[in-house]
Amino acid sequence: MEHDKNNRAFLERLHIFDVVMNRKSMREAALSLNMTPSRVSMAIKKLRALYSDPLFIREKNALEPTKFARNLHREIQKNLKKNNITNELENNDGDQSQLLISCSPHIATNVIPLAFQLTQDLPFVSIKHIDLPISRKDHTSLLIDNEVDIIFDYTPVEHPDIFFRRLFMEEYCIVCYDNHPRLTHSISLKEYTEETHAVLEAPSIHERKSDYSQHIQNEDKIIGFCSHYYLDLLAVVEVSDMICTVPQNIYLKLCASFNVKSLNYNFNLGFKKPSLYMSYLKELKKSKNKSILLKKMEKMR
Repeated sequence: MEHDKNNRAFLERLHIFDVVMNRKSMREAALSLNMTPSRVSMAIKKLRALYSDPLFIREKNALEPTKFARNLHREIQKNLKKNNITNELENNDGDQSQLLISCSPHIATNVIPLAFQLTQDLPFVSIKHIDLPISRKDHTSLLIDNEVDIIFDYTPVEHPDIFFRRLFMEEYCIVCYDNHPRLTHSISLKEYTEETHAVLEAPSIHERKSDYSQHIQNEDKIIGFCSHYYLDLLAVVEVSDMICTVPQNIYLKLCASFNVKSLNYNFNLGFKKPSLYMSYLKELKKSKNKSILLKKMEKMR
């Protein structure tokens, strides 16, 4: 059987499996590994699904491994000896030099620069951005499996092993071509409903009700262009009479690159402005440098 030695999450599951085999208890394994029982349970659950075998059968107060589990354990010890797995995990866990952040691209343009500013007085920390999966079901796995350190999204990741904090509410502005034939400095509700809109469309409307699809829920809008990216909206607005609604931080960062302007308005845009949340594994606070960084990032505004 071949194992991907570069897959940190898989190596960790094998290590957890090995400890459960020796302890005959998920609770005892969790204590030994300094992990929460639910995290140990999830790791075993994923191995069960991978190998299509229950792996452990509860008998009285202990977990008895199945025949397949015994064979798997022997194979792990033969091909990926426990010390090698442990060392690999310790090297990964001890690496404080990289922070893995997952979020949508338009959120990244705001939080990534802030994160770099916060790391200036800390030992060198490189930051890697990973695009956030469309399905919210994958968000929990990303954190539990240590594939990312922090998720920034308009919906928190709710799980017993995950901590989340509300950072700030997203502010929006209405944007049009700088020399728009009808709009100068402001826009009224009547004008807003009569103009043609460029809107952000959800990759999957069923998956992101609270994020991407907010702007297309208003049936009164005349929609002339849809895209998954704010950059596309501004590019189209620059060469047309269409208007678009974008996060204020996106506009402030990109307005110099496009011949567009922000319009004053004093009406309700017709959707609830989302709050940005940061979610991360509670165990991340045990990492010395990352714990300091987390406390700073929790104060982002």
